[in-house]
Amino acid sequence: MAKVAAYVAHRLQQLGREAEQLQELRQILLTAVLPTDGALVDELSTLLLLADKLGVETAQQIEASAAQAIRTSGQCAFYAGRLTEFVSIFNQAKNSGGQYCVEASASAATAAQLSCISDDDGTATPIDQGSPTDLTGVAEAYAAIAAQTTELAAGGSEKECGLTVHDNTGGGYIPTHGATTAINWGNKMFTTASNAAVTTGNWQTKTTGSINDSTYQECSKHLTSIEQQLTPALETEKLLLLLGTDQSTWQDLKIPAKSVADKYPEKEITVKGDKLKSIHETIKKFKQNNAAANKVEQALAAATLVRISLN
Repeated sequence: MAKVAAYVAHRLQQLGREAEQLQELRQILLTAVLPTDGALVDELSTLLLLADKLGVETAQQIEASAAQAIRTSGQCAFYAGRLTEFVSIFNQAKNSGGQYCVEASASAATAAQLSCISDDDGTATPIDQGSPTDLTGVAEAYAAIAAQTTELAAGGSEKECGLTVHDNTGGGYIPTHGATTAINWGNKMFTTASNAAVTTGNWQTKTTGSINDSTYQECSKHLTSIEQQLTPALETEKLLLLLGTDQSTWQDLKIPAKSVADKYPEKEITVKGDKLKSIHETIKKFKQNNAAANKVEQALAAATLVRISLN
């Protein structure tokens, strides 16, 4: 859950960068690749219109998906914090007999057994700065806990484990004040028992099978749609190869009929790999010749003015 925010930030940054690159590609195609005599070639004009269309759609994609993605990542981070606190506390909790709640034995759970802590005192691991490739790990982690059949229970002597019970006798959490209401730890991942040893039923993963039906649903149930909404269009990836590094081979680019506009192109257009390579070389040369600071922008502006005057 803690990694969702990094995923969302990376994807939004990627989409923003692609929107800028599509605009750059459109400008270079218009000013440095298309013939200056006003003649239009179906392949080139379609590439130009496609770059313009994808640029607009990418900007719309960011606008439509950013708010929900950021809200969800914030909720995931909140849940992650609650769970981290829960694990860090319970790693050290023990009963009056010196037996630890997590291990149900005379030794605490260690960092080697719990990957979410960095030392045997329960200190949380630093937030991973990397971005996951997908968000399936959230549901997978919940399912992994649900799959445990024995490790979520405790021995009979653990009924006085302090943090795991809420009764007013023995080793209960608030024994002298008569606490009768269950305490929900980790946003209800664990619910305390009443003067009894913990069973698997005290864990939400055993009473609620799907994370989308659990108290973490505001993180989990939006993740699939977020992945879909923040994934770049396949056409964008192919088109932006024209701005990228040299390719060992250039695959033909097929542009389906009516994919650019309602009636355009009238039939499928195939831009051959050799043509794409030639366009790439032209773009590469243009950028190399105008590599100085602001020179590309100046060249684009000048070429645009020339084209306007010719037409």
